[in-house]
Amino acid sequence: MYIPKHFQMPESDHAEFIRQFPLATMVIATDKPMLAQCPLIYNFAEQQLLGHFAANNPIIECIHSGQPVTALFSGNQGYVSANWYAETEQAANREVPTWNYSSLEICGTVTMVDTQQTRAMLQQQTRVFESRVNERWRLDKLSEEQISAMLRAIRGFVIKIETAEGKHKLSQNKSPLIRERLVQRMQLQSNHEYGLLINAMQNGNNT
Repeated sequence: MYIPKHFQMPESDHAEFIRQFPLATMVIATDKPMLAQCPLIYNFAEQQLLGHFAANNPIIECIHSGQPVTALFSGNQGYVSANWYAETEQAANREVPTWNYSSLEICGTVTMVDTQQTRAMLQQQTRVFESRVNERWRLDKLSEEQISAMLRAIRGFVIKIETAEGKHKLSQNKSPLIRERLVQRMQLQSNHEYGLLINAMQNGNNT
């Protein structure tokens, strides 16, 4: 990932970024790159990402122990018109449009895990994701027969994190005056995405 210094996401933001935007695009390099999307949770103590695929997902056939993988997490984003930079059209013509966004790229190795580990992972994922919506559904509300059927339908995996680098491209390279002007113009937009992007820009990050 190309990251100019002023757009670099602090390492301290990584865990919260994954918590807010857990749906990752996973890429496994084979003769033909394989992609899959799935929500992941971050095990900080072990420096791991945990997730699962549907058992019939063809990406599983490409995975052997220690397979390199990239997981890309995408956050708030939105288009920035060149007209938003300046109060006059003449001044705006010295600018160019851009796109503001935040993303986090994690590279590591992926290993499929057994049924017992997958079950423990599901319990952990459920706790984490239920808390996002203030609910308390638990895996043990299902019968053992239902749980066994579900475990036959999925395959758990662990990504051992080797490198992680993130990018907050939020107009940090512009003056405070211009950044405020951009926020004001975004506030006039009806798109929901701009409300989230404004919050990220005003707080200096994507949290």
